Amino acid sequence: MTAPVCAECAGTVGPDGRCWECGAAQEGFRSHVEAVGGHGAAGVTDRGLIRGVNADAMALATVDDWTVGVVCDGVSMAPRSDRAARLAAEVAANVTVEALRAGELPETALVRAAARAAQAVSALATSPRATRAPARTTHIPARAGQIPASANQAATSANQAATSANQAATFANQSPAPAGRASAAATDAPAYAMQALTRAAPVPTRVPSASGDPVLDLLGAAPACTFLAGIVGPEGIWTAWIGDSRAYWIPDEGPGWALSEDDTGENDALAAWLGADADDRPPRIRSHRPAVPGRLLLCTDGLWRYLDGVESLRSVLPSRRGGRDADGELRNVRAWVAHALEAGGHDNVTALSIPVSPLYEP
Repeated sequence: MTAPVCAECAGTVGPDGRCWECGAAQEGFRSHVEAVGGHGAAGVTDRGLIRGVNADAMALATVDDWTVGVVCDGVSMAPRSDRAARLAAEVAANVTVEALRAGELPETALVRAAARAAQAVSALATSPRATRAPARTTHIPARAGQIPASANQAATSANQAATSANQAATFANQSPAPAGRASAAATDAPAYAMQALTRAAPVPTRVPSASGDPVLDLLGAAPACTFLAGIVGPEGIWTAWIGDSRAYWIPDEGPGWALSEDDTGENDALAAWLGADADDRPPRIRSHRPAVPGRLLLCTDGLWRYLDGVESLRSVLPSRRGGRDADGELRNVRAWVAHALEAGGHDNVTALSIPVSPLYEP
């Protein structure tokens, strides 16, 4: 089979959807992915209608009577956030399955999975500035759709970036350097400044600047993503999360609720994530023993910003009855994703659903 060709330089595209020659992400890669697993689980992830790359990722796995699902959302504009999300999802699913196979409690398996996923994402950082910042520095990934607090702040960032570009150009003329390196820095700096002004996507920002140069901080930022994992087994449901991807218990009948709580701060800024510059914190965990059939939904904010709450989520389901039929559950997740796209599709959208059987009669 012939490997895909990069749209930018005609180089070889790797299995992560990036060119091995120039590193460019390919727009069509993983634009829409569907997956079905054991015990009737199914998931769909879609690039959406605005974003050029799908930085959401999901993983499904089963072991014995357990079903494991993981959903991760790459922090937009952090470098290689799509790769971070895919790596975190795959590592977490594999670690959880192995832990359950070894007889560990679900809670322990989820904590172990989150820790291993965090290590894997941290290992993607390639710059010294991507390691954890000093105590005086705060890393604030802005949220999707969020814009600078004022036009003055945006203009200041642009001016600083332009100054950095001029400095880089001066350095290129005055100091010997490998061919293309200084000129590339001079070219890239204003491009990053324009992105900060014209794109409403999240931009990892260090306040104050760790290096004194916001452009260099942006170039050296660490890959980052949220983390959400769920386990459905013979004794109940367990969820673990870091960030603002959400888990919902959606029964066929009766009240349901969110099993997770967003890790966000002032102005809806993300307060927890996986990455080299993230705080070392364990995931929060919640469990439930259902008395009625239903499903565990794991999703990114590309879905819940359009369908926020169990009733709204349940209202678009073509099949409300849980069961072991993956085809039926796939229709459900397709309907959720389709609704988000029809409502605007401003972000990547991911929905993963695991059917749940009642553990006891109420």
